[in-house]
Amino acid sequence: MKKIYKNIIIVVTLLIILFKCLITIDNIVTNIIQYTLLFFKRIFPVSFLFITISNLLIEYNFIQIIQKVFKIKSPYICIFILSLISGFPSGAIYTKEMLNNRLISVNDANKIIMFCHFPNPLFVINSIGIILNSKFSAIIILLSIIISNFLILLIINKNNKTSLLKFNNCDDFSKILSDKLLISFKSILIIYGISIFFYLISIIINYYVNNTFLYVFISGIFDLTNGVYSTTLLSNNYLSSILIIFFISFGSLSIHFQTKSILSNTNVLYNKYLLGRIIGFLFSIIIYFLFIMVKDLF
Repeated sequence: MKKIYKNIIIVVTLLIILFKCLITIDNIVTNIIQYTLLFFKRIFPVSFLFITISNLLIEYNFIQIIQKVFKIKSPYICIFILSLISGFPSGAIYTKEMLNNRLISVNDANKIIMFCHFPNPLFVINSIGIILNSKFSAIIILLSIIISNFLILLIINKNNKTSLLKFNNCDDFSKILSDKLLISFKSILIIYGISIFFYLISIIINYYVNNTFLYVFISGIFDLTNGVYSTTLLSNNYLSSILIIFFISFGSLSIHFQTKSILSNTNVLYNKYLLGRIIGFLFSIIIYFLFIMVKDLF
């Protein structure tokens, strides 16, 4: 019965979207083109590059080398760093890649997805710095999110018995490069497709919204990029910062669906990812206000 109700809700939602697209097709197409240009200008170049290189690093034993050189038994730190550099949903991509290569167990994967959730650092410092008219504020937001995820890592890795990962036997570089490029393109297409779908839903809902705060909140709940940029409509920088932290640390519906899609056909639990996002947001907002308090003191 529950499944039937779920299907009815999905069908009704899709019919509403279809009907709205038919009666406002010009406006919908214009918005989709604008979003596509934003996506391929701001997100695609950096994400594609980092996802490809990071997957190659994993294949060529980067994590194993770091473990051996620095005597780090846990692979979590290495995945933490790779995810931090690339931005989401790279944490899910790397987790699945390592799980498929049998470098980590399902239990490890369920832990990793709790703390490997980061925005691209360049996006935060540059774009959010411009939005808030303060690179310092953008750096505080970025640090708050990094520290919150690191705290989750420390909590779940406490008393965790891990060992050094075994080295892969690598194939020819040209073959591996082709495979990783294909994986990267597929990942980017999933990210773009899901993002544009939820962006479309937010446009339809916001058509009937008159309140600015609600408009921004709905935008960010459905699509992170749109939500972050829509905070320019707010006059209060602190409020904008809090919403940006929420959109990033918790993740929009598009990010959650991207993660679920990437981790499909694995035994990794989405509930673990969701729990990590709830804890991550709470930690991030507390750390952010601690930074603000220290800043005000000086």
